[in-house]
Amino acid sequence: MFHLKLEKNKRFSKHGEAWVYALFLLGAVIFFTYNQVYWPLYALTPAIALLAWFRKI
Repeated sequence: MFHLKLEKNKRFSKHGEAWVYALFLLGAVIFFTYNQVYWPLYALTPAIALLAWFRKI
């Protein structure tokens, strides 16, 4: 009668992973902008975008 699903829902796990990437990138932007060093963002932003694309987020 009752069906217990012990597996995590992939939809929500992917959203959580996307939020982790977005918060990491936001933290990097705030950190590097505060220190007025902008060149790491030119490499970090496409790297995070490619990681999310390859992970199909």
